[in-house]
Amino acid sequence: MKIIENSSQSFDSYDSSEYSCLRIKSIKTVCSYLPGNPTIEFMRGTVGFFTGFNHHHQKMFAHFSHVLMADDATRWLSERSTNGVVLGKMDGWIESHEQEVDHWDGLEISFSKILEFTRYESSMDYNFVGKNCKHFCYDFRRNVLGKVEDFGTYCQFIESKMNS
Repeated sequence: MKIIENSSQSFDSYDSSEYSCLRIKSIKTVCSYLPGNPTIEFMRGTVGFFTGFNHHHQKMFAHFSHVLMADDATRWLSERSTNGVVLGKMDGWIESHEQEVDHWDGLEISFSKILEFTRYESSMDYNFVGKNCKHFCYDFRRNVLGKVEDFGTYCQFIESKMNS
């Protein structure tokens, strides 16, 4: 469970001097499985039926996001959902059903670079196929962290870490 402070806060409010010197020191990519509601359970069952209940296909029912750890010990959530792109300071972090699937330490990323990426991504609407949470994490890894690889390779990497 993630607890976000002021998740509706405008990205422009982060341009203040309070955040101008903030540096991101580590980033983890986390995966959480979508909660079971009747629609999701129906989709899982349908996919399972047609794939012989091969659990690898169940990984499509997951949500990916980033937790950013700053040099002042604050944590930030960065993600894309059907409601748009979120960058919010986290009041707390209770690791319950989230699973860490990637981790980057020893970073020196300015908060302004995170804001620039977030603003750019927020200009695009959510799309189940091309602009979803997994694509958001892939774009972050490529554009912010500089890890260049094709999307298929990234998917194989991240999915191999799920429940491993």
